[in-house]
Amino acid sequence: MRMIAALIVLISSISGVFAITQPIATQKGKRISIYDPISAKLVEYLPVVKYFDGRNMEPEFCDQVIYRTYKGGFYKRIFEGPINASWYGLNGIDDDPIKVYNSLLKAWNYALSSKTDLYIPSGVYNTGNRNFPFRVSEVSSVKGLLDCQNITIYGDGEKTILKTISDNGADVLQLNKLKNLKIRNLSITAEV
Repeated sequence: MRMIAALIVLISSISGVFAITQPIATQKGKRISIYDPISAKLVEYLPVVKYFDGRNMEPEFCDQVIYRTYKGGFYKRIFEGPINASWYGLNGIDDDPIKVYNSLLKAWNYALSSKTDLYIPSGVYNTGNRNFPFRVSEVSSVKGLLDCQNITIYGDGEKTILKTISDNGADVLQLNKLKNLKIRNLSITAEV
């Protein structure tokens, strides 16, 4: 097999440690593999011209997780099964509640819009004084209940902990204006 490698890499030396600051990409036929700095692995993508909902691909659809651009083309991550929250930068040990909330919000929005289950791996996910984003926002224009199309949000049981910390005891989950959503195998806790 012949593999054509396109290296887009900038290696810098920091105290004798080399760090990759740009993705490494390899191409084999139409499939490409791009280095993912979050997982430190090569992730495979296939070229696409349509978004999952049938619309023509546009740059604004690219979240650099499921969809991305490369050399002027659009690519979709190759995966089966659920959306993995770790793809969005969650590691289960991050203490930054804003990062945890925003990463979960991106994963939730994609799972909801693509009607794909959302898996949250083992770890502690602290959103501080904010509820987890699995709901319809108070400022949303959604009338009635949002149909979640029976997607499931799930984790690894007691090893996946959704947590809030606040002065007044913030609710961990507020499932505002939702229907047909399944939640299983998650531990939930709050601290005051």
